[in-house]
Amino acid sequence: MRIVCDTNVLISALLWGGTPGRILERIETGRDTLYTSYHLLQELAKVLNYPKISRILERRNLSSNDILELVIENAQIVETSDTPIRIVPDDPDDDHVIECAITAHADFIVTGDSHLLDLNVWKLILILSAGEYLQKT
Repeated sequence: MRIVCDTNVLISALLWGGTPGRILERIETGRDTLYTSYHLLQELAKVLNYPKISRILERRNLSSNDILELVIENAQIVETSDTPIRIVPDDPDDDHVIECAITAHADFIVTGDSHLLDLNVWKLILILSAGEYLQKT
Protein backbone atom coordinates (compact mmCIF):
# COMPACT_ATOMS: atom_id res chain seq x y z
CA MET A 1 0.00 0.00 0.00
CA ARG A 2 1.06 3.58 -0.68
CA ILE A 3 0.62 5.59 2.53
CA VAL A 4 1.30 9.00 3.99
CA CYS A 5 1.66 9.01 7.77
CA ASP A 6 0.94 12.20 9.63
CA THR A 7 3.67 13.43 11.98
CA ASN A 8 1.73 12.28 15.06
CA VAL A 9 1.70 8.70 13.78
CA LEU A 10 5.43 8.73 13.00
CA ILE A 11 6.28 10.15 16.43
CA SER A 12 4.12 7.53 18.15
CA ALA A 13 5.63 4.73 16.04
CA LEU A 14 9.21 5.82 16.61
CA LEU A 15 8.97 6.59 20.31
CA TRP A 16 6.33 4.27 21.70
CA GLY A 17 5.76 1.52 19.14
CA GLY A 18 2.28 0.08 19.63
CA THR A 19 -0.13 0.11 16.72
CA PRO A 20 1.72 2.90 14.86
CA GLY A 21 4.90 0.91 15.40
CA ARG A 22 3.38 -2.04 13.54
CA ILE A 23 2.81 0.24 10.56
CA LEU A 24 6.46 1.29 10.68
CA GLU A 25 7.46 -2.40 10.68
CA ARG A 26 5.35 -2.91 7.54
CA ILE A 27 7.15 0.03 5.92
CA GLU A 28 10.58 -1.26 6.91
CA THR A 29 9.81 -4.72 5.48
CA GLY A 30 8.48 -3.31 2.20
CA ARG A 31 4.86 -4.33 2.70
CA ASP A 32 3.83 -0.66 2.63
CA THR A 33 5.52 2.30 0.96
CA LEU A 34 5.74 5.50 2.99
CA TYR A 35 5.56 8.81 1.15
CA THR A 36 6.49 12.14 2.63
CA SER A 37 7.39 15.64 1.50
CA TYR A 38 9.99 18.20 2.49
CA HIS A 39 7.31 20.15 4.34
CA LEU A 40 6.27 17.08 6.34
CA LEU A 41 9.92 16.33 7.14
CA GLN A 42 10.37 19.91 8.37
CA GLU A 43 7.31 19.49 10.59
CA LEU A 44 8.71 16.22 11.95
CA ALA A 45 12.06 17.90 12.67
CA LYS A 46 10.27 20.70 14.52
CA VAL A 47 8.26 18.26 16.67
CA LEU A 48 11.34 16.14 17.41
CA ASN A 49 12.93 19.23 18.92
CA TYR A 50 10.05 19.93 21.33
CA PRO A 51 11.49 19.72 24.88
CA LYS A 52 9.28 16.77 25.88
CA ILE A 53 10.29 14.77 22.80
CA SER A 54 13.96 15.81 23.06
CA ARG A 55 14.10 14.45 26.61
CA ILE A 56 12.69 11.10 25.47
CA LEU A 57 15.21 10.91 22.63
CA GLU A 58 18.04 11.81 24.97
CA ARG A 59 17.07 9.03 27.41
CA ARG A 60 17.20 6.59 24.48
CA ASN A 61 20.54 7.93 23.25
CA LEU A 62 18.96 9.13 20.01
CA SER A 63 19.01 12.48 18.29
CA SER A 64 16.39 14.12 16.12
CA ASN A 65 18.79 13.60 13.20
CA ASP A 66 18.83 9.83 13.90
CA ILE A 67 15.04 9.75 13.66
CA LEU A 68 14.92 11.93 10.55
CA GLU A 69 17.50 9.71 8.84
CA LEU A 70 15.44 6.63 9.67
CA VAL A 71 12.32 8.18 8.16
CA ILE A 72 14.17 9.41 5.06
CA GLU A 73 15.75 5.96 4.53
CA ASN A 74 12.31 4.34 4.62
CA ALA A 75 10.31 6.91 2.63
CA GLN A 76 9.82 8.15 -0.88
CA ILE A 77 9.98 11.96 -0.89
CA VAL A 78 7.64 13.82 -3.22
CA GLU A 79 7.80 17.47 -4.27
CA THR A 80 4.80 19.49 -3.16
CA SER A 81 3.81 23.13 -3.33
CA ASP A 82 4.75 25.53 -0.54
CA THR A 83 1.17 26.80 -0.67
CA PRO A 84 -1.18 23.81 -0.87
CA ILE A 85 -4.85 24.08 -1.69
CA ARG A 86 -6.98 24.99 1.31
CA ILE A 87 -8.87 21.92 2.50
CA VAL A 88 -8.73 21.95 6.31
CA PRO A 89 -9.51 25.48 7.46
CA ASP A 90 -8.89 24.73 11.15
CA ASP A 91 -5.35 23.39 10.62
CA PRO A 92 -3.38 24.52 7.55
CA ASP A 93 -0.59 22.00 8.27
CA ASP A 94 -3.09 19.25 7.49
CA ASP A 95 -3.35 20.57 3.95
CA HIS A 96 0.29 19.56 3.43
CA VAL A 97 -0.52 15.98 4.45
CA ILE A 98 -3.34 15.84 1.91
CA GLU A 99 -1.23 17.43 -0.82
CA CYS A 100 1.56 14.91 -0.19
CA ALA A 101 -0.93 12.06 -0.48
CA ILE A 102 -2.39 13.43 -3.72
CA THR A 103 1.06 13.96 -5.24
CA ALA A 104 2.18 10.45 -4.18
CA HIS A 105 -1.03 8.84 -5.48
CA ALA A 106 -1.35 7.36 -2.00
CA ASP A 107 -4.02 4.84 -1.10
CA PHE A 108 -4.23 5.95 2.53
CA ILE A 109 -3.45 8.76 4.94
CA VAL A 110 -2.78 7.41 8.43
CA THR A 111 -3.31 9.96 11.18
CA GLY A 112 -4.46 10.62 14.70
CA ASP A 113 -5.56 14.15 13.79
CA SER A 114 -9.30 14.68 14.18
CA HIS A 115 -9.43 17.36 11.45
CA LEU A 116 -8.16 14.85 8.91
CA LEU A 117 -10.09 11.89 10.30
CA ASP A 118 -13.32 13.88 10.02
CA LEU A 119 -12.79 14.06 6.24
CA ASN A 120 -12.81 10.22 5.98
CA VAL A 121 -11.74 10.38 2.34
CA TRP A 122 -10.25 12.94 -0.04
CA LYS A 123 -9.97 12.33 -3.80
CA LEU A 124 -10.33 8.56 -3.24
CA ILE A 125 -7.61 8.53 -0.54
CA LEU A 126 -8.94 6.92 2.62
CA ILE A 127 -8.05 8.73 5.83
CA LEU A 128 -7.78 6.35 8.77
CA SER A 129 -6.37 6.01 12.26
CA ALA A 130 -3.46 3.59 12.70
CA GLY A 131 -5.76 0.92 14.13
CA GLU A 132 -8.29 1.30 11.32
CA TYR A 133 -5.52 1.09 8.75
CA LEU A 134 -4.21 -2.19 10.15
CA GLN A 135 -7.73 -3.63 10.25
CA LYS A 136 -8.41 -2.70 6.59
CA THR A 137 -5.11 -3.94 5.24
